[in-house]
Amino acid sequence: QFLKSLISIQKAKRVLEVGLFTGYSAVAMAEALPADGEIVSIEIEEYLKTLVESLTKDSPHHKKHRIIIGKGLDVMKDLSAAGEKFDVVFLDADKAQYIDYFKLVFDGGLLNPGGTVLVDNAFFFGAGYDPSVGDNPTKQFARAMSSYPSLHKVLVPIRDGVMIVRRLSDVEGGV
Repeated sequence: QFLKSLISIQKAKRVLEVGLFTGYSAVAMAEALPADGEIVSIEIEEYLKTLVESLTKDSPHHKKHRIIIGKGLDVMKDLSAAGEKFDVVFLDADKAQYIDYFKLVFDGGLLNPGGTVLVDNAFFFGAGYDPSVGDNPTKQFARAMSSYPSLHKVLVPIRDGVMIVRRLSDVEGGV
């Protein structure tokens, strides 16, 4: 319900999901989209596309969902080159690629003005913030986020952590 609520609050029309798995998140987000909305999910495993399509074929929101098979970064580059833009980008794939995904979302122009990036597993079972745990992709991502002063970041302690990221200019009012 958390993702569905965020999509609704954002009044999103287009969502990009990097990492589909069982499709649970995709279905929740699709439920909040308008009838002409679209969620584009990127998944590396063909069998998961087949599984999700079979599980969701009877959903009234099935027509809003497009699944693209391929490596996250490669597909994101293709979407960027095609000029596709999204109101919400949900990152839930290979944690070691989070920094590259994130850069491509902003530098590649995938995020619409006023858009929101949602980063799943931001805690990664505490590994990103526990000083006794060695360097890992979650810690690297947390450090990278602190080097973006033009972004507003909120870490929500729900399940394994969700980071909500928006451009500072979309969050702070004018004077």
